[in-house]
Amino acid sequence: MRKKGISLIVLVITIVVIIILAAAVILSMGSNNPVESSKKAKVLSSIASFKEELDITISSKLANNLGIDLSEIDATGNEILEYISSIEEQQIGSANYIDILEIKNGKLVINETSQSWNLLQPKEKSYVREALTGVDESSQSLKEKIGAIINESEDIAYLKSRLEETGENVYIVKWDKYIIFDLNNNIEYRVLFDGTVENCGNSTLGTILKNTKTADAEQLSWDSTTSNIIGLDDKGNTVNMLRWEYSVFTKEHEDATVGLVGRYGLNDSHSLYCGGVDRSAGYIESYTLNEVEISNYNEDGSIKGTVPAYISVDGGNTFSSVISMGQTFYSCEKLVIAPEIPNTITNLNVCFYQSANLVTPPSKISNYARSQMWSYAGCSSLQAMPEMSKYAKNLQGAFDGCISLKTAKTLPENVENITTMFSGCTKLEGIVKIDGALTNWKDCFRNNAGSEGSGIIISKDSKCPKEILDKIVESSSYVSMEE
Repeated sequence: MRKKGISLIVLVITIVVIIILAAAVILSMGSNNPVESSKKAKVLSSIASFKEELDITISSKLANNLGIDLSEIDATGNEILEYISSIEEQQIGSANYIDILEIKNGKLVINETSQSWNLLQPKEKSYVREALTGVDESSQSLKEKIGAIINESEDIAYLKSRLEETGENVYIVKWDKYIIFDLNNNIEYRVLFDGTVENCGNSTLGTILKNTKTADAEQLSWDSTTSNIIGLDDKGNTVNMLRWEYSVFTKEHEDATVGLVGRYGLNDSHSLYCGGVDRSAGYIESYTLNEVEISNYNEDGSIKGTVPAYISVDGGNTFSSVISMGQTFYSCEKLVIAPEIPNTITNLNVCFYQSANLVTPPSKISNYARSQMWSYAGCSSLQAMPEMSKYAKNLQGAFDGCISLKTAKTLPENVENITTMFSGCTKLEGIVKIDGALTNWKDCFRNNAGSEGSGIIISKDSKCPKEILDKIVESSSYVSMEE
């Protein structure tokens, strides 16, 4: 007689289906956890009642005392009971509400300095913030969160803790403001000088920065005592920092570096700030090892290695960005081919000044180099103008004295100052497109700029206001407007 039973195939299929259904239930509970939903609802309800009681109390005080000033209504700890009696002994998690909240200017806010606040779980903190602000941060994109938190405070520790509080996994470095790497999704965000948050696309650099703890191998072979000093370019490759002078912006130079304290420049401190005397290059021409001089230039006149974009001086525990290349290649006669400029650089002032043998400009330049005053001035062998940065604003004297420069490129729409930009560029010819709404263009083409070529033509497609373009044309007999 044949026995009835379940075949092995049916059993396997049944188990697989059960696993799939279980996973679906778990995921559903994760996003709609009834326990968490109940806890959140209780927090929202409690704080709503506190706010309502506070408003009623203040309204009553205003009615009874016309001289009261809301800006004077501040309270912490037991002082809050005068305004919100119901808050006493009410808790969230392991903390009392009276310890994590305070009244500022008549409004109920978080007491960020409270030790009890720091004892709360990230989700509990997010519930409290939502109850006070009406904003559900869990529904926001990372870009939206960054923008909102930056408006609260620009402190890097606060920014990091707030983002992690909302469940984000980030790595942050000081930059113009900050570069924020989303480690979960490998996306890079930048907070620009004006507070704008920019999505810069896919990047694994944050993970590299977080995990790099070893200095460049060549650097260590030259000097093993420099193991704590780590340089990375903007592709994540290590850089031999013994080829570079570098210094950190400090409060000592606050007038010149407002908001940039803790970032790096590729030069010694004096050269980064000096106004025109005792200048020196930040790229070191050679290194002496065992009484043998090692050149830091290749035979074709290019530098060895790449330009550092991030520097750590504590063995990789923390990195900060390089934002300035002020006078980095000042009067470097051996430089023929310029290196790529990292996308962290915001200042290229006097970078290649009087490097007389420089022929090839950078093949890539930082989009964020806003100031490039006299960056290539005196580079008498330079024949082609490099691409200009997207955010370039100040190009004063950028190519002053570049007597071999033959062609120019579009001046981007953010440019404001082109004073003496092409002064003395006697061979310059062809069409120049000017898109910026200029505020200063004095002597842009002075000293017979264009006199040895066929002349300079301002493109009719230029976005710069026509009245400004007309004045530029009037300033030199070698400049005309495209018909």
